[in-house]
Amino acid sequence: MNQARSFNSFSAFLAFLCVIVCSESFSQEGDKVWFDGNARSLFNRDALGEFGEEDSLTKRNAADGYNLVDLGVHVNPLEDFEIFAQLRVRNTFGGFFGAGTEVLVRQLRASGVIDKRVRFNIGDIYLKQTPFTLWNSDEELSNIQGPFSPYRDILQYESFYQDNRWRLQGLQSDFSFKFDRFIRSLAVDVFATRPRGSFAISNGTYESDRLLCGGSLVSQFSPSIALEFNYVNVFDIPATGTTHVSLRNPVYHSALVRNQLNKGVRSEQRVEAGYSKRHWLMGLPAQENATPSYASEGMMVSFTHSMKTVDSLFAFQVGARYVDPLFRSAAAQTRRLDFSAQAATAIYPVYSNDAISREPSAFDLMTDVGRYNQDISSTLMAFNPMYSNVLPFGKATPNRRGLFADASYNSPDNIFSVSLGVDALQEVIGQGTIERRNFQRALSRFGLNVNELTEWQRNVALTWSGTFENTSRQGYEYEVVSLSSMRSNLVVEAELIPRLFMQGSITSINSIGNEQILERTEFGEIDGYAPIKYDQLDRIYSTGLSYKWKDNVYANLQYNWWGVNYANEAYTDYDFRRLFFVLSVEL
Repeated sequence: MNQARSFNSFSAFLAFLCVIVCSESFSQEGDKVWFDGNARSLFNRDALGEFGEEDSLTKRNAADGYNLVDLGVHVNPLEDFEIFAQLRVRNTFGGFFGAGTEVLVRQLRASGVIDKRVRFNIGDIYLKQTPFTLWNSDEELSNIQGPFSPYRDILQYESFYQDNRWRLQGLQSDFSFKFDRFIRSLAVDVFATRPRGSFAISNGTYESDRLLCGGSLVSQFSPSIALEFNYVNVFDIPATGTTHVSLRNPVYHSALVRNQLNKGVRSEQRVEAGYSKRHWLMGLPAQENATPSYASEGMMVSFTHSMKTVDSLFAFQVGARYVDPLFRSAAAQTRRLDFSAQAATAIYPVYSNDAISREPSAFDLMTDVGRYNQDISSTLMAFNPMYSNVLPFGKATPNRRGLFADASYNSPDNIFSVSLGVDALQEVIGQGTIERRNFQRALSRFGLNVNELTEWQRNVALTWSGTFENTSRQGYEYEVVSLSSMRSNLVVEAELIPRLFMQGSITSINSIGNEQILERTEFGEIDGYAPIKYDQLDRIYSTGLSYKWKDNVYANLQYNWWGVNYANEAYTDYDFRRLFFVLSVEL
């Protein structure tokens, strides 16, 4: 019966694909209406591994899957005006005659140009500025490639991650001016969004609306000199709630940029400075006894020198950065991955006969959509030091100063590519002690196209990437911190027949040492320190097949072996298996 239901669901999925393809054909002829969209059919089966043979409480395996179609409709009633709506139809495997099917509007937006000068977008919009004001930093493990690329495609699509932009709801507008003296051009971009609406936290108690507003001003003085000003403010409107506790977090940022082209090399020097303030207002602004509490303010400065050849074969960057311990920028420091206690582990959350609650592993971080955050956080979010301890909040990570550099090279004959990045940072002030942590990080990647070295007609590629992080702090025994983490990913991909690829990968994350995790209050104040020790190995092995009609239309079938080994016998090792299939179509 379940097989019949799955077959019916898959048949419906193919029917939807036909509708979208026909719609795409129609869009070639229509002038006012055109279509795009995405479709996906996904199935996975999870099972216990060898360490689960004596486990009599956990179910041996579990299956899950769905079909979905996102149909985007673009209506152009005027040449300079468009209305966009994206409708989702999702059916869970096992549903029958509509059971388990949901229909929802995924995106809505109106956009246009006023008098051929002022562009605007209303509705669901994607925004970014700089890594210190408004930025959606990449998550941990984002550089792991190979069979996990389909997982990453799903995570980023379902979480609305596009090019380090935050997806928000509101209004955005931009326009520019050109001048013939002193200033060559002036570009203006402004926006107003509402990341959070008022909602009930208990009977009769409501949180207030939260807004995110800001803008950018870029002035071009000459072909090589530009000056930027950026401003964002995350704030609450206390009158829309009953708690009468409202956030204020303005951030000011400026940058001076110089560009040059000399002998086939483009170079850029960028000097940045910023300042932030944050506090919570207790009471209504009109009340005399309304007082700001939990106030903090900080600054940041950064210098970056970068160069890149015109043919893009070689690139190099070096710089220095200083970020105050109390620099707070909610729209830039919000993390993608959520390590809070509320983010439950989706795959086998409890294992073994002792009913142990399983902590998230590397496999969870790379596959579980539910762990990914889409909301702007007013305080610094929790993170796991073994996966990212050097810059857990991106370039805007507070209490950091130091140097950074990276370089990349692609061979002209397309035989190999290599990249290397290093960070050498230190805390500005110690946390809980006068001693300061030192941080080192090295990232590297090497890619080899084996077929370019031989006369093979099929593509054969070998890719290795690695990340090493080290954290240390001297002092008395209770002050000492020493944590090292090594992440390695080896991928082999070979084309068997045209468009059909065999893939295999080995991924490991080895962490050993100790740290002291900060515990914070709801207002972001440090409330204590929790010592923790690490000595574990996260491992993931994958093999599979991928058929690629083109980059955004593919079918992928793979098998994953994954788990964690603990050196401490007080913890129980575990390993699991997964069979994964996805058919993904982007029109």
